[in-house]
This record gives sequence, structure tokens and C-alpha cells, in this order.
Amino acid sequence: MKKQGSILIEVIASVMILTLTTTFIISASIQNADVLKERILLEEVNRAVCNLTNEFKYNMSTKEIEELLSAEKIGFKYDRDFSKKLLNKDIKELEKGEDIEVSKIGEDSVGLKLKIQANIEIQKNEINVENEFTKSWWMDER
Repeated sequence: MKKQGSILIEVIASVMILTLTTTFIISASIQNADVLKERILLEEVNRAVCNLTNEFKYNMSTKEIEELLSAEKIGFKYDRDFSKKLLNKDIKELEKGEDIEVSKIGEDSVGLKLKIQANIEIQKNEINVENEFTKSWWMDER
């Protein structure tokens, strides 16, 4: 009888260990998937901000930028196709929103200083990206 009791205790302990191990593996996998989604979103937002920066730097004149930013700042709505829309549309045609904001910081002898702030929240992931750049005088020459 003693052997059957100790076997029963060993089986219960083994099942508990397997349950704890399985629970740990599943929760680690879920957390890993969430981190991966956040990194992918961060990469997409960084790319969109970089593309928007290049659009302002090289495809718009200083005069066009000043007209666009006459109200201090302009905002755009972010979606997964934001960079593709930049290829096909003019900046003025992009959907307005508050996800990505472009504002004028100042102006000096070198050029126009601008700031892009992206605050994107999709599902549980929140991404904040900030980029300052200068639209130099030589960038207007085409």
C-alpha cells in the first residue's frame, strides 16, 4: 500500500510540474508575439516618418511648406498604407488627422527647421516617434 500512495503523489507532482511548465511556455509565447507586433509597428512608423521627412526635404519647396504650415502645424492620419499613399499622392491630399503632426520649429540662415511627431496606438501597442530636421536652402534647387 505504501508504494501505491507514493506513486500517486509522484504522479500528482509530475502533473503539477507539467502544468506549470506549459503555462510558462504559453505565457512566454503570447508575450513574445506582442513584442514582435510592437517591433513591426515601430519599424513601419519609423519608415513612414522617414519617408515624410524626405518628402518635405526634397519634394516640396520652402514656400509650399510655409503655406502648408500656416496654422503652425498640420496633422495626418496614419494607417498601414501611409508610405504607399505618399508615393501616389501629394502631401496636401493626404487624410488629415492627429496621428502624425508636422510643425515648424524655426528658421535661420541655414533653412527651415521642422519637427515630426508620430503618436500611433494600434490595439495594445503605442508608438511615439519624434524627428527634427532642417529643410536647407540648397534642397529647394531642382
